[in-house]
Amino acid sequence: MKESQLEMKDSQLEMKESQLEIKEIVSVFAAAALDLWEGCSTTNSERDRFRDELFKHYYNLSAAPKDKATCMVSGFALASMDVNAAHIWPARARSSLALLFGLSLEDLDSYRNGILMAASLEKQFDAQRVAFSYDFIHDMFTFHVLDPKLKNEIPKGLIETFGRLEGRQLQHPPGKMPFRRLLVWHYASALKKGTSAGYLKPKALAALPRVPPKEQWMQQRSPGAKLPIDFAWPAVARAMMEETRRASDAEDDD
Repeated sequence: MKESQLEMKDSQLEMKESQLEIKEIVSVFAAAALDLWEGCSTTNSERDRFRDELFKHYYNLSAAPKDKATCMVSGFALASMDVNAAHIWPARARSSLALLFGLSLEDLDSYRNGILMAASLEKQFDAQRVAFSYDFIHDMFTFHVLDPKLKNEIPKGLIETFGRLEGRQLQHPPGKMPFRRLLVWHYASALKKGTSAGYLKPKALAALPRVPPKEQWMQQRSPGAKLPIDFAWPAVARAMMEETRRASDAEDDD
């Protein structure tokens, strides 16, 4: 009898913890229309340290080069000052890293929370007007321009328009990939924001790769397959957290 009561208490405790977790997830992602990057600021020394960390791991350089640097999206070598180290998950949301993604505060400044990209691309990435979809089968990220107003613009320092960068694969060394779960979150958030803001129209949304649920991991998405416009955002957030955590996030952090 006592053992049964203990099991019941444990079950009730687990349910309560689960409800609290769900509540936190819902509250965080229900506010996805808010720009987590807005108002973010770091010191010059913090930005330099993070930038050096990315060059160390992605390009085997002890520090950011003084002259030319390569953008991981376009593949172009640009003036070093025109290549930024973009945080995928912003510093202001650090308290959600462990709860939502199973990461630690130290992971905030890990190279895997960053991408080296042209400054003008980083600006639109932070605005969630561009994002990266994840192909679970081929384990790669693909660049997408979500705001059609950008299509004909030429990012500073590049010779191609945003539109020409559409479908470009994110470049990184073998075994050195950004945290998948964070980039997948950014993509899901960007779809939500673009839909809410009205620049991501139903036809364009339907043509984009989905935030893939588990049952679609091992099969190709059919051309023209539709993503429901009125998708339940908290459900997407929770599924993303659970499923991307189990994705092949295998390489060890240094």
